[in-house]
Amino acid sequence: MSEMSVEVDSSGAIARLNEFMQNFMQVNTVLEEDINDGIMLMVDTAVALCPVGETGKLQHSIHYEGSFPDYSIVVDAQNEYGQYYGYYVEWGTSRQGAQPFLWPAINAVLPKLVYRIRRHVKDFILGR
Repeated sequence: MSEMSVEVDSSGAIARLNEFMQNFMQVNTVLEEDINDGIMLMVDTAVALCPVGETGKLQHSIHYEGSFPDYSIVVDAQNEYGQYYGYYVEWGTSRQGAQPFLWPAINAVLPKLVYRIRRHVKDFILGR
């Protein structure tokens, strides 16, 4: 029997894979920036929508913690009894009506953020 061999030149595929990975890392950086910007805009919008009492304590307590991809938007103002009261302002109580500020901020910013992310992912997939 005669010997049979097949040579495969994978250099082109490896080069394309390397290019894809470089582009993927670039789009990942862009998405990280989009999400950072979106979180900051949510916080800024919540601060703008937050009802301001005598001290402005609740408004000044709105911030975010964490880093990409794990963020938390935190509202940590406490009253004189050590109770966090942002929840009661947002959702209301039996004695006081709701004055939402956090969810309206999220709902206002989220569609814009999703649009930006979709656009950047689409551009990546289409090679733009």
